[in-house]
This record gives sequence, structure tokens and C-alpha cells, in this order.
Amino acid sequence: KIASGAVLTSKIANGAVTTAKLAGGVVAVQATIGNSLGLPTTATNLGSVTVTAATSGKVLLSFSGTAITFGDATLAQLGIGTTAGTFDLVQQSAGVLDGIGTQRREFPFNCTALVVVAAGTRSFFATGLKPSVFSAQAINLVDLRITALFIPD
Repeated sequence: KIASGAVLTSKIANGAVTTAKLAGGVVAVQATIGNSLGLPTTATNLGSVTVTAATSGKVLLSFSGTAITFGDATLAQLGIGTTAGTFDLVQQSAGVLDGIGTQRREFPFNCTALVVVAAGTRSFFATGLKPSVFSAQAINLVDLRITALFIPD
């Protein structure tokens, strides 16, 4: 066991560490959301993850998946919020803004946010919508996951 702050810099040979235990209190939670077919033009809660923090710290959030568009002039807005149907932590777009084609395309995405938290339980929400101005074709979202990693101070 190495005391906190005992090593300021180090070089560890590849393969020298075969097992490691994270510091006490680190919590990881992942919710596999699955698929959402036919993304609407209104903000939609796609899934959530709940974290219980024993102390203050930070939560690293990730919302990932693939947006499949069925033509041009079609965009998905995706993000993470502190309440259902919001993007108040992070927002990202995936799709093709202009054009008139109907070629199907895949757009992998990963929205990431870092949030400072106090002790307690809180939920974070994966949100998606198709803006009406860029809604010419359908959008399916597949392989959706939202992950939270709590790191105590």
C-alpha cells in the first residue's frame, strides 16, 4: 500500500502492475439504454443514471451511441441534463445539415461532462431530439449507454 501523496512522479514498466485497487469511495454506474427508434422533434428523455455519493467529489458522465440518419437535412441533438429532457450539462449534434439525398449514414457520438457534487443521491439524464429545422428524414439511435463515475475529493 502506498500512502496518499507519497509518489510525486514515477515510471512504471509496462506489465509491472497486474492488479490495482481504486481508492475507496470510487463508484461507477452504467445504464444500457438500448435503442430509440424514430427520434422526435421534442426533447426526449432517453434514459438515466443515478449516483449516490458518500462525500463531495466529481462525477464524470458519458452518454454514447450511434445516430443513424435516413437522409440529408437531418440532425440529432444529444446531450446530458440534470433533469429529464434537458441539455444543461453538455450537448452535441450528429447528422447532415443540408442536402436533399436519402443516403443512410451512421454518426457515432459521445457526450462527456464533469460535474462537481456534494454528498447525496442525484440522477443524470440522456436527452435527444431532432430539431424541426433539420428534420427532413427519420433518425434512429442505437447502442445507447449512459455512464457515471463518481470520484471522491
